[in-house]
Amino acid sequence: MQLMQDAATGDGNGDVVSWNGGPGTFVVTGSLASGTVTLQAKLNKMGWAAVGDDATLTAAGMANFHLPRCSLRAVISGAGSPAAITAGVQPWNP
Repeated sequence: MQLMQDAATGDGNGDVVSWNGGPGTFVVTGSLASGTVTLQAKLNKMGWAAVGDDATLTAAGMANFHLPRCSLRAVISGAGSPAAITAGVQPWNP
């Protein structure tokens, strides 16, 4: 698993990870404290864009996605206290 947020306690952008393309799972664990965690992708020189409604989580959970080669990050917004949010992506292995 590639972590983008590790026990984050408030709002902010996670670390950027390189995605080689293909199917994967976005995983969010911990206490979101009323926050939202959104998986965002950046293709080439375009700006950051939300992957979609399924990959915008308001509670711990998982969302599947299928993307081309891109950069990914997890963005936390609206998190209260005490938040402790971990988010990452895992490729599907056949």
